[in-house]
Amino acid sequence: MKTAALLTVSTLMGAQAFMAPAPKFSRTRGVARMSFEDEAGVTGPLGYWDPLGFSADGDVEKFNKYRAAEIKHGR
Repeated sequence: MKTAALLTVSTLMGAQAFMAPAPKFSRTRGVARMSFEDEAGVTGPLGYWDPLGFSADGDVEKFNKYRAAEIKHGR
């Protein structure tokens, strides 16, 4: 009985490693969030592609800084 319970718990904990983390929502007031869907470089089939979420907070200054670094380094 203990072995079955241990096996069940370890299976559930192992399966939890493959689940995506819950999205984090920020509750900032007074900060305008910007959508970057209309920026230059957005391609048709992919749309705005930010797999690591660098611009998820909508900070325009940070977005422009990353864009300038991409252009500078030829990416």
